[in-house]
Amino acid sequence: MNKTVKVMTAVCFAIIFTVFGITYGISMYDGIGLAATTATTVTFVAVLVSMFLSYYYSPKKIVADSHSLTIIRRIGKKALPIRDIISIERYGGMATDLRLFGVGGVFGFTGWFTGGKGKYFAYVGDHRNTVMLTTTRRKYVVSCDKPEELVALVSSLIGNGGKA
Repeated sequence: MNKTVKVMTAVCFAIIFTVFGITYGISMYDGIGLAATTATTVTFVAVLVSMFLSYYYSPKKIVADSHSLTIIRRIGKKALPIRDIISIERYGGMATDLRLFGVGGVFGFTGWFTGGKGKYFAYVGDHRNTVMLTTTRRKYVVSCDKPEELVALVSSLIGNGGKA
């Protein structure tokens, strides 16, 4: 995660806890009732659950070998077989792309986005260091510390039919 993503995440948590604290305090103090207090608590828990799911779904690292490119998430992983990758290229358009469904800045950028290159699924921690992978099934945008090296490595593997 880059600094911007970390700041956005911290600000979102601060806002959520502040709003919950104020809302819960008002509902308890003013005697609005059990229904309002319960609704506030349920909403708060739902938001927290979605934020924690965002954290666990966020990308941690990418591992490439002669058989697959694997996106390691905080929970689980997504393996893309080299034989299914059609192309890989640097991608610089993520900052202006439209989020269709997913997270746009809290613990990274994950989910479905669309832009100049069409619809894709993103596993991104830093939108400035992204690459687009086109597979036989869909497109992915991922980020890593050395995107040029990832492009060169995967390009050589798909050019050799996945043989190192």
